[in-house]
Amino acid sequence: MPGNLKYLKMKKNALISLLFLTSSFNYSYSQNNNELKKTPELKPTRFALYVNPLGFLQFGPSAGAEITVRSHFIFGIHARITSLGLLSRAITADAEDGRPTSVSGWGAGTDMKFIKSSSGSGFYFGFLNDFGGVSPLYNKADNSKRRRISYLSFFANIGYKIRFRSGIYMNLGVMPGVINILQDEWYYLRSPNNDFSTHQGTAAGIHTFGMLEFSVGKEF
Repeated sequence: MPGNLKYLKMKKNALISLLFLTSSFNYSYSQNNNELKKTPELKPTRFALYVNPLGFLQFGPSAGAEITVRSHFIFGIHARITSLGLLSRAITADAEDGRPTSVSGWGAGTDMKFIKSSSGSGFYFGFLNDFGGVSPLYNKADNSKRRRISYLSFFANIGYKIRFRSGIYMNLGVMPGVINILQDEWYYLRSPNNDFSTHQGTAAGIHTFGMLEFSVGKEF
């Protein structure tokens, strides 16, 4: 009889231990699972650096820095290498001289976005401006010509931001707008008739314009 009581007591203790371990495991799993589901809280003010490689196919790649204020407002500055864009070469093709032999150029500006979501991902809209210039060179057998174009552009900026937990993000968007060609002039470097005066081009004025955006950045 005492042996049976001892056995029952051991069995009871083992059952209590098993229940304790099971409840502890369930609590630990529940806590870990909740942590996995929980989105890390973002700082309301964040600094970021980004690049827009899609510019190689358009009017030059750009890189910039931006700051997010109060989780929703994003202010930034950027610089663009206009000469490295495929479309920069295409639109500076001359009716008389064809496509340029080489192109140099740059651009810089500011931008502002508003993103509704405070999670770091979501739809955004804003504005962007760009000031710069492009200077194509046309070399032919009997002459060499340099063209100088300066511009000021304004765009709407509409898209979607995807932010990962690591702070890396992508912007996918469209930027419709207008460009004001402030200056379009050309002159001979080698002239067939000793004409080295400056001539006015035909592109000056306001034109509708647009670009696509695919930016990759990192928030800190």
